[in-house]
Amino acid sequence: MTRNIFLIMQRAYLTLVGTWGFWIGMLSMPVMIGIVIIISVLAQTTSETRYYVVLEQGKTIVADAIYEEISDRKNITIEEQEQLLESSIDSLTDPSASSNLQTIESDLGTPDYKEIKSPVKTIEDLRPWLSGEQKLEYRQKEVDLFAAILVPQGNRPIQYWSQNVTDDRLVGIVRNALYELARREVFEEKNVPLTIMKDVDDAVRKVEERRLREEGDDQSSEVTFSDKAPYITALALSFLLWITIFSAVTSLLMGTIEEKSNRLFDCLLTSVRLPELLAGKMLAIMFLSLTIYSVWAVVLISPIVFFWSIFPAELIEITSALLDSVVNPAILLPTLLCFILGYVMYGSLFMAIGALCESEQDSQSLVSPMVLLLMTPIFVLTTVAEDLTNPLVGIVSWIPLFTPFLLILRIPTEASLFEIIGQFMLMAATSAAILAGSVQLFKAGVIHGLDISGVAGWIKSIVKQRR
Repeated sequence: MTRNIFLIMQRAYLTLVGTWGFWIGMLSMPVMIGIVIIISVLAQTTSETRYYVVLEQGKTIVADAIYEEISDRKNITIEEQEQLLESSIDSLTDPSASSNLQTIESDLGTPDYKEIKSPVKTIEDLRPWLSGEQKLEYRQKEVDLFAAILVPQGNRPIQYWSQNVTDDRLVGIVRNALYELARREVFEEKNVPLTIMKDVDDAVRKVEERRLREEGDDQSSEVTFSDKAPYITALALSFLLWITIFSAVTSLLMGTIEEKSNRLFDCLLTSVRLPELLAGKMLAIMFLSLTIYSVWAVVLISPIVFFWSIFPAELIEITSALLDSVVNPAILLPTLLCFILGYVMYGSLFMAIGALCESEQDSQSLVSPMVLLLMTPIFVLTTVAEDLTNPLVGIVSWIPLFTPFLLILRIPTEASLFEIIGQFMLMAATSAAILAGSVQLFKAGVIHGLDISGVAGWIKSIVKQRR
């Protein structure tokens, strides 16, 4: 029996691995990630210079404030960039550390903005240039006008005119410049030095996150990224498990429909028994999924290993904490068990559906409800992503069809041993029941020609026989 299962698995696995589609699909993910990274870098380095005009009567106070704000952002030094990056990393490992990711996004990779003299004094007269019908002259070359900033007299709102409604970086610069200008004016009016804000920042008391450790533990009580890494890992593994099972059972469904339509099952069942055939096919798809993720893991880890020595110390700490939590047996073993039971549960169910269908069109009426059912754990995961101790996780994880994806989240949250063992046992019992029922349904579909329309009658006949 074991030999027949192995032969079926080997045949199905090598058949799938030997196709161009498998290698293209496997390598497409890291290639696409690389393309996205390259495109994002190119998008930051190829931004064109944006030209704007300021229509301001009298003193050019607002125009000067905008120019000063742009100069401050453009003239940020390499050392200041490194400090901003380090502070953002520190915010992950040290909640009391300050970070300013918005400043990094604003300062790095943004287009250059240059003020240009307006040929007219009103927005209505500036319409041909704003619409792109005419071009402005800047240093003996013609350029497009990106935006116009109208500064009315008094305290009326300043108007920002631009045909580009998606790029709001310049209008953000204008708002920041006006804020700095207003703060400076108010402080001067009250005879308060501007340095008082720095004094306030320095005087603010820090908040340190701490947690109780076990008695005799020499580790500091201060909360670090290592304390949060298991929760992040559990959430990531839950999403990855869902993706793996969803892609695997879809492959099982399509393969079953294809082999049934080609009458390949009839040939195979003359040499092996039905349980051996099902076990071999399910193992082949499972090892195929593990092969894909193994290759992805190598592609991901290789750059980390080669460039480990040049990583910042804070980034090394984060990576080490995540890797430690991934290989932690308390998280890794339940994840593997959830994958096996979840795969058996959904894999056998989708194979039975495939056995009832003659084509992909026939499967749509049955697969759509199953896909919606599979989407429910994703909705729960996204809802509780910031609070894995939410009682909703504990309640929904008792539903066997959702347990494979949600039980992993229960491990780092110090759930009771009774809950974890109980959910594992319930999931195992449900997987066994679904597997047994799916074998009978698969047999009826492949051998006896049962289709979707005859499922209700088949179930009634089974119930009558049991009675």
